[in-house]
Amino acid sequence: MSSLLESFLMRQAVHFTVLTRKQITSQRNLLKAIPLTDTLGTLLAVFPHSHTLDIAALNKLLKRQLKPSPPATITALFADHKAEAIPPLGVLYDMPTMVDKSADWLPALVFCCGDKEHYIQISKRDFDRILLEESRGLSFTTTDKTNAENDLNVLPTLVTRDDWRGQELPVMPETAIRVLNAANDPDISIGSLCQIIESDPVLTAQILRYANSPYFGFSGTVDSLDKAVGMILGLNTVKNIALGVLVLGGLKPPRSNIKPIYQHAVHTAALSQEIARTLSNEQQVDQNSAYIAGLLHNMGKLVLATMYPDAWKQTLKLQKIYTDIPFYSIERKIMSMDHMEAGWRLLQNWNLPASVLISAREHHNPGYQGEHDIYAHIVLLANRFLARHGLGDELTDEFPASMLLRYRLDNDVLMSNCECIMNETDYLNDMARQLAA
Repeated sequence: MSSLLESFLMRQAVHFTVLTRKQITSQRNLLKAIPLTDTLGTLLAVFPHSHTLDIAALNKLLKRQLKPSPPATITALFADHKAEAIPPLGVLYDMPTMVDKSADWLPALVFCCGDKEHYIQISKRDFDRILLEESRGLSFTTTDKTNAENDLNVLPTLVTRDDWRGQELPVMPETAIRVLNAANDPDISIGSLCQIIESDPVLTAQILRYANSPYFGFSGTVDSLDKAVGMILGLNTVKNIALGVLVLGGLKPPRSNIKPIYQHAVHTAALSQEIARTLSNEQQVDQNSAYIAGLLHNMGKLVLATMYPDAWKQTLKLQKIYTDIPFYSIERKIMSMDHMEAGWRLLQNWNLPASVLISAREHHNPGYQGEHDIYAHIVLLANRFLARHGLGDELTDEFPASMLLRYRLDNDVLMSNCECIMNETDYLNDMARQLAA
């Protein structure tokens, strides 16, 4: 170990352990430090050994023109260390240190201490203490999927299956129960349904907002529930909208980090209905059922956010780091349950239609074949399309060729129809804001 590093750690009262190369059995906690230089000076880019530095991303974040430091610069600045064994502490050399966000999840840190045969291990807490706050919080690396999955496997599980067994699922709102009963009654009248809806002022306002939206093409003003149901929306559409709004509103997670869930829900619902409309000439599919399936398919995320908000918050942070890993894999690791299972459990407990249950459970599974698979596939297609617009957690925006073939869908026609729905994104975003309020 260099004398400069040793004296610095002792002055900072940092407890450290010296390791030999043979004692490094895993690279999971190993940090790498790369010096970068431009006309403004030199800094250290620090990130896990399993990641790859993206200089272009760092330059964009810092608004600089950094390049790998030339050998002469490295020799001059780090005379007491070999070029490939620089410790990740720019403070030793009076230079800035930029630490990638992916290092936030390492429980302990191991790094070279002057030569490639010896390493130092310190706690993450000590590492954070001796670095400036502004040196952290940036993301400027990419990951190999295999390495990322290995990293994920060593992260702590915050919610266990035993924790879930001790939890009771939220109770379905009373008005939602009445609407569900109405939805299952083929003889329900417009007047009876309106009476149920009018008992909930928030729901009444939502229905009127739907009826007045350009999405339904009415040029006048709809100011009564009877008119909204009888002239514009229709009985079945109102039953599904009311049920969806009440079910989404039946959970009250902390307000932070849930707006994207509602935004994605209303966009998926509108797209699912449009895809069902495109399919209706060829397949037995109900457009209203497709709408409600799209609206509620991510209900499990609200379950996770409501029942374990702190763990959910950590899961969202990890999603931003492990961008090549399916979000449901992160959920399973941190919370022992993904949003598909959580949503299916809740919606089954609330006696929602089977098409909604299957869509909640199978919307990430293009290979699913079984009861009501067409609705799960419609929602999957909507999700894939939304990935093109940066919404949702799908890792690909390609429509599965097998689905296009099975449902006799033309890729370009489907894309064009979906783009028409996105022309209403201002309205859809307004609906999302109302649901999240």
